[in-house]
Amino acid sequence: MLALRNYGFYAVLLLAIGCGGSDSEAKAPAPAPVSDAQRLFPLEHNTVFSYETETPESGKGILVIEVTRPRATMAELKVAGRVSRLYVTAEGIQYPAGGFLLKSPVGDSGEWQGDFGTVEVTRIGQAVEVPAGKFSNCVETIEETDTPAFSKKTTSVYCPGIGMVSRHMQGEAGGVQVDEKLRLKSFGPRFVAGLP
Repeated sequence: MLALRNYGFYAVLLLAIGCGGSDSEAKAPAPAPVSDAQRLFPLEHNTVFSYETETPESGKGILVIEVTRPRATMAELKVAGRVSRLYVTAEGIQYPAGGFLLKSPVGDSGEWQGDFGTVEVTRIGQAVEVPAGKFSNCVETIEETDTPAFSKKTTSVYCPGIGMVSRHMQGEAGGVQVDEKLRLKSFGPRFVAGLP
């Protein structure tokens, strides 16, 4: 099961792709959205996302992601003390090793190379409901790969001005089936004690 996580969502969020700076170094707010990708996943400085997680093995849990922007072209995502980086450009939101999480223009015929396979836009203008609320004009993407070592399909939904509101990863590696779901529970500015 860990082998699959290294290639999917947790690779973006949990692996330390680069060395992150401290929160005190990341003071500049994220720039205004300049592309479809940034509109769908703003990655605003000091935003905290809380996701309800669910797997058949461990049941329900919580995943918390803190976003910082040490500079306008980079976002750092911190999960349980581990930091991963994404690069923000006019082309989209890119992984350090290449490939895109989201690539502009994000339309009904969009397709690009992702983290582990080809990403295809499968729905636009979608209305979704998750524990955090109801959202509209969302975009669904599916990233798939099938290799001798593993197979994987990840369905993600991004909503304007918010970011990722759900993700469902299904796959198999070494005869082990994996089925993991994330649904947005809450999001907002990071609480800093002592500030008004």
